[in-house]
Amino acid sequence: MGHGGSDWAEDTLAYLDQPSGDGLIILLNAPNPRGTRAMADLIALLDPDSPYLPRYRAR
Repeated sequence: MGHGGSDWAEDTLAYLDQPSGDGLIILLNAPNPRGTRAMADLIALLDPDSPYLPRYRAR
């Protein structure tokens, strides 16, 4: 389960793996596309198996 959002100066992502109870919240205050690149880098570092990583890398 997850939710994300962005506009010209912020990028956010939160998600939870319900069976394990593990989750991740990332809040960035950075203009796009710099924030989007940083989000992909952070997801890759914190959760390389994240289902959200391909979407952020494709932006």
